[in-house]
Amino acid sequence: MEKSGAQKIGIVVWLPVIWYALESSQSVGRWLTLLGYQLSQRSGAAEGSPVDRAVISVMIAIAIMVLMRRRIQWGAVISGNRWLIALLLYMLVSIAWSDFPDVSFKRWWRSVGDVLMALVVVTSAGPLDVECAVLRRSIYFNILLSIIFIKYVRSIGTAWDEFGNESWIGDTPQKNVLGEVAMTAAIVLTFDILRSWRKRPMAVCIYGGFLLMAIWILKGPPASRSQTSIIVSCICLALLFGLWLIKSSIEYLGRYMLVSACVAAFVILSLQTYQAVSNDSLFSAALQVSGRDETLTGRTDLWSDLWAIAAAHPIVGVGYGSFWIDNTHNLWAKHLWRPTQGHNGYLDVFLELGAVGVALLIMTLVAGYRGVLGLLHRNYEQGLLHFLWITMVMFHNATESSYLRGSVDMWFMCLLGVINIPAASVPPRVVASSGLTAVSGISGPGRQWLTPRHTSSVASPRQSIRSNGR
Repeated sequence: MEKSGAQKIGIVVWLPVIWYALESSQSVGRWLTLLGYQLSQRSGAAEGSPVDRAVISVMIAIAIMVLMRRRIQWGAVISGNRWLIALLLYMLVSIAWSDFPDVSFKRWWRSVGDVLMALVVVTSAGPLDVECAVLRRSIYFNILLSIIFIKYVRSIGTAWDEFGNESWIGDTPQKNVLGEVAMTAAIVLTFDILRSWRKRPMAVCIYGGFLLMAIWILKGPPASRSQTSIIVSCICLALLFGLWLIKSSIEYLGRYMLVSACVAAFVILSLQTYQAVSNDSLFSAALQVSGRDETLTGRTDLWSDLWAIAAAHPIVGVGYGSFWIDNTHNLWAKHLWRPTQGHNGYLDVFLELGAVGVALLIMTLVAGYRGVLGLLHRNYEQGLLHFLWITMVMFHNATESSYLRGSVDMWFMCLLGVINIPAASVPPRVVASSGLTAVSGISGPGRQWLTPRHTSSVASPRQSIRSNGR
């Protein structure tokens, strides 16, 4: 009989669970403050939190030890992720022209920590099950605690803007982060329901219950919702259902994508033609339907100011992690809502890393999609999930900013999708089970091949590895 998820996955998975749970909720220092502990706080983003730094450093050290204990062919892994490596190295080099090099290095190291945690997940035995388990366990914690705070501890779970509108923040710093948690929950729980529909009815009931909670959180108060998370959730869920329906026709995947691109191009051309011959602005109408104004809640005004600032350093930027530190360029004097990000990930990368950084980011995303297309032919379900993560983050960064930000949960999700583990870069593992020996190949499909325990030897990978139809 197959082992339960908790037995099969192992204790090491709790490391990325805790990491992602902290990124998608509150920092350790903030949690201790909420629990009533009076910590010595240093002022300003340039100082940071000593408690958070200590916890992060310990977790990164453990992640390094875990990865070093795995017999990974690092040359193949680096070769398969050369654009991501180039981007990380350029981020490190850009610290040389940063106005706050110490802060920049701390933020770069935190971003590298995300890479290490993502590697812990994708190089695990049965990476798809591990990935889903990491996300589910963090989601359960965040969703339940957020609902408790929103309903019963409103001094923590709710907030009000300058116009007196209530917003739900749950166990997160602000409503957009809570929207990101609910968006990720809606996608991964729907994916789990599709995987478990016929095999695990009890699990489907649990996933469905938490999915309803996530939808309730996404709904939020009418005057203060995370519209970006709602829209991106709808896009990704539509893609999930569409790609799931063609699961049995993987050989026609390229044809389906070509047809989809042609349909999208036709729709865009038709909309532009309609707008050219009419006095109606489809863009304005779409914004009204989504509940936004034409400034995207003040974003377009902020973008104009940021473009003017970025024009002074268009090639290499101002240095990684050095722009959004307290009241940068006195932007708070004009934007009373005190932005701490550009609300556009591509613009923020352009600000800090210039055109070079944007180009490296785009190449990293393109390489991620290429890796996903190959994975779809080896393990369709894992490739589909990674396709959704990259797509989700790309759309989300149109009005929010998460690229390269180590303290943001969306960057961790992006890395789960773009990191490519080439075939045979991680050796098979032999896992003892009741009466059977399971040889798990974790570099690609993450399947299991079972042989009787009394067999004198394990077959060679070429003889053992064969498709099981997953």
